[in-house]
Amino acid sequence: MTIHRPKPKRVVGIVSPAPGTDDEPPAFCFKHACRGFQITDLNPSGKAQVLDTIHRLTELPWGRLRTMGKHGGTEVIPRYRLRQTVPECVADEDDILSIRVEQDDVFRLLGFRSQRILHVIWIDPGGVCYPHGR
Repeated sequence: MTIHRPKPKRVVGIVSPAPGTDDEPPAFCFKHACRGFQITDLNPSGKAQVLDTIHRLTELPWGRLRTMGKHGGTEVIPRYRLRQTVPECVADEDDILSIRVEQDDVFRLLGFRSQRILHVIWIDPGGVCYPHGR
């Protein structure tokens, strides 16, 4: 299934979000989460950690999350680093974003942004989707 949306503007190799959405907090969609990396695959503790992370992130605007980087915000993961196949619902120009669920571990949410929505593709408590530099 392909999500149809307007083509984003490219600025020096970076996909710019739709106008006005950087001042809004993120919303989360789990519709495209891949088999084996879904909410239902987590234990109760993992589910609680994801919920706590979502709650924390929805208190900040996207612009702030981008500037915080990988220690509390978002990090762009180059596709060549991924150990998983990117599903067809992700356009070639979409950046794959990673958000830490646990600050001192490898638990991550990975997905792509469409306006203010982060479409979660992988919920990765074991850090298997890409290599993590510590």
